[in-house]
Amino acid sequence: MNLRKYRPQDCAEMARLFYDTVHTVNAADYTKEQLDAWADGRVDLEKWNASFLKHDTLVAVEGDTIVGFGDMDDTGYLDRLYVHKDYQKKGIAAAICDRLERDARKRAAFRQETDGNARQTEAERARLTFTTHASITARPFFEKRGYVVKKEQQVERRANSSAVCPGILLTNFVMEREETLELFRLSGERKTELEACGRILMESFAHAWNTKEEAAKTLQETLESGILIAIRRNGVVAGFAGVHPEYSFGWELHPLAVAAGARKMGLGSLLTARIEREAAKAGALVIYLGTDDEDGATSLSEGDLFENTLEKIGEIQNYSGHPYEFYQKCGYRIVGVLPDVNGPGKPDIFMAKRLTAAARGMAAAQGTEEE
Repeated sequence: MNLRKYRPQDCAEMARLFYDTVHTVNAADYTKEQLDAWADGRVDLEKWNASFLKHDTLVAVEGDTIVGFGDMDDTGYLDRLYVHKDYQKKGIAAAICDRLERDARKRAAFRQETDGNARQTEAERARLTFTTHASITARPFFEKRGYVVKKEQQVERRANSSAVCPGILLTNFVMEREETLELFRLSGERKTELEACGRILMESFAHAWNTKEEAAKTLQETLESGILIAIRRNGVVAGFAGVHPEYSFGWELHPLAVAAGARKMGLGSLLTARIEREAAKAGALVIYLGTDDEDGATSLSEGDLFENTLEKIGEIQNYSGHPYEFYQKCGYRIVGVLPDVNGPGKPDIFMAKRLTAAARGMAAAQGTEEE
């Protein structure tokens, strides 16, 4: 199953999926009369297409078949979420929601807050509210995702387009989940947060950091020469990123780690964007990183990388979730490779990103404001 963005040509198939799903999956909780009023088979495709294009709309596909879809507006309201009747209980709805919520976090408006010292930005906070109107059938699914019922309501639907016909009442639930995100700069005084980051580092890279002392040393070294940014989700430290200068204008991104229970939520992207801004503010023009392939996760683990090196880099394939694709989505490019540095067939992949003029301008503007 793959997720992709909505295309206008999907609309008719999605309308059929909607009808079939309502009349089968929801039949356990609603009468036939209610189902007919909910989905009468006469969707206004023009209006649906317009709303899908306006919203963040994702389509789940299996081969050539659409097996689910969902759409969320800019406020965090999940408008529609439907999964093909023959593909229930396969995690499709959860995958769609995870991705929509992740995208919403990336769009979140962070507000700067200080500790009273105008020269020191203490934190950037964002508050998100995800809402939906869940059917009786869908309510348990959303409760498992942390949504709470704000109210039960009766929604009137007409069995046909005639305004004369009496409406049919359907029960659904206004459900909501609130979330807070906080990006903040670490310092040596933040002992509790540094300890949490050390635990995340060991959890994420046990092969490299397997003691608290080793993790603490890495964090302290980064603090002494560079910058550490952490993120809290709902008050709990969920990840961090570090960057430090290795050249006059080149800074290395290292380390970057997100807690196991908070991955694939977009937090790594938020950390990367903030650390880039801080590095640009400090004078960096380029950020680079090394990302090892020690487990045969990419095609660069195959063959002799000393032969046709650039061709092999250009044709790289990801076999099992190697993070180079995450960095590519953040704007980084593969600029080189060190063959066999971790053992035969275990290269280190080098990636880099030129900090954009916009990022440098934003950092410069903030520096001026703080002065």
